[in-house]
Amino acid sequence: MGTPKVQINGIILAGGKSSRMGRDKALTLFWGKPMLQYAIDTLKPMVDKLYIVSNGVKHGWPGTTLVPDHISDAGPLAGLYSGLVASTSDLNLVLACDTPLVNTPLMQYLLKHYNGKDLALQVTVAGKSMPLIGLYHKSCAPSCLALLQNDERRLRKLAEHIPTQWLPLPQEMAGLAQNINDLESLEKLETYGNH
Repeated sequence: MGTPKVQINGIILAGGKSSRMGRDKALTLFWGKPMLQYAIDTLKPMVDKLYIVSNGVKHGWPGTTLVPDHISDAGPLAGLYSGLVASTSDLNLVLACDTPLVNTPLMQYLLKHYNGKDLALQVTVAGKSMPLIGLYHKSCAPSCLALLQNDERRLRKLAEHIPTQWLPLPQEMAGLAQNINDLESLEKLETYGNH
């Protein structure tokens, strides 16, 4: 008998206020497709269940479960917390909806290099952590809540409170980890990906 397959769920953070973008980031088109669709397409082949954390009804997508933010307007840390509470699996791949170049091979790279011990894995690019491209154990949820109750909203702070593995992305993948915060970075990335 082969080893039983470990259940892994996917959590997409699509809540954000999109204030710098001036429009709904998740539904903003990138090469003709909503950015949210890229995150779904990336995680779908790898996970048992896919959760989209957002209070926006428009973010409900076929084949996914829409999870409202337990704590509204509290940033990505609250989004992660809500997703972990909803998830039925210990291991969860987490991806923000504003990183449309991240692909399935990149997320498979995370899984392949996860040490199986730490409660979180965050990728790093040029020494900078990218907490919204990662792997989080369901048992991180209480630490997320404790930080939120202390008015902390930054996901990076979580790594100071739980055992975290840092995974530098190889050079050929590093460029894919860029996120889009405003229209300027959207235009730049559309050009970057088309070269």
